[in-house]
Amino acid sequence: MVDSKPQRLHCPSCNDTYTVPQNGSIRPYKETKCPLDDFELIMWTQGLKGKTMVFCPYCYMNPPFPGMWRQVGCANCLHPSCPQSRAVNAVDACSDCAEGVLVLDDSHSPRFRLLCNR
Repeated sequence: MVDSKPQRLHCPSCNDTYTVPQNGSIRPYKETKCPLDDFELIMWTQGLKGKTMVFCPYCYMNPPFPGMWRQVGCANCLHPSCPQSRAVNAVDACSDCAEGVLVLDDSHSPRFRLLCNR
């Protein structure tokens, strides 16, 4: 973790720096790795309401699939077999917005919740 603003991750071995979401805290997510690039997944948490996002530091800035946006978490990933992806955790269309999908959020287990991926 780089101490100065903006918040980001730095790998001293390969000398690469990775952008992370701002205005929140980050921590490793269940020692789980991204099946695409073997990076350890990170969980970002913001605010009292516990807004969370699980993401891969590499995929966050380098979307692995066509049609994916930059700076989105695993809940928007199209990987068909990743346990964190939208393909695995999607439940239904979001009733509050036209574009979102409700995904199962297990970051606060055993209290699971449904969150819109937008």
